[in-house]
Amino acid sequence: MSILSTVPASTTEIINRNFCPEILTLGTVADNDPRLRALKIQIGGEVKIDLSSADNIKALAALSAGSFMVNQDLPVSQIVLASGRINNAETDITVDNPAGASIAVGQYSFGADGVPLVAGEFSVQADTQRVFSNGEFDYLLFDPTNFDRATIEFLDGWTEVVTVEELKKIMLQLSAGYPAGATFFGKVLLNMNVIASISIMVNSSAKMDFMQVTSPIVE
Repeated sequence: MSILSTVPASTTEIINRNFCPEILTLGTVADNDPRLRALKIQIGGEVKIDLSSADNIKALAALSAGSFMVNQDLPVSQIVLASGRINNAETDITVDNPAGASIAVGQYSFGADGVPLVAGEFSVQADTQRVFSNGEFDYLLFDPTNFDRATIEFLDGWTEVVTVEELKKIMLQLSAGYPAGATFFGKVLLNMNVIASISIMVNSSAKMDFMQVTSPIVE
């Protein structure tokens, strides 16, 4: 493992390399919090990861490990960026460290010729319906505060209109290792690989914030 940079407290830094590492390390092995306010990974001029929520960065660290990590107290001090090191690809790693102490950012890889992980945030406006389909991405996370209802289509074509609590129970049934309590870092986690599609209706109160993840390592 090599240290890419030690980012000072309350600093945003862009780390540039001519390769994308397989794994990005943040802080020490014992840390269970990446301690970042924002993270952006750009490979070969294309943005692959762009997150501005600390909770989303924690969730991505766990998901990128290829596991739902039922015990969410396990260390999440590293993020898998690709299925192997991506050589000859100019890479910008932007980290926003809001903490009162510096954080060491390191990297290592187990192999080469990797496929990058992709993650991003987006919002759906109030009183709006949005359809998400199998094959678009692997995971969808959202804060259920403004969730109204959803229509879920199973892989066999059967559909059901469900509440958020019913949706959690469905995920518990369909996804091995789904986190206890059916929440993931305070958000609802959907494994899009076990359903055909889901149509989510946002209530009239306010918008809903989402994170989607496409991972080269999926259980």
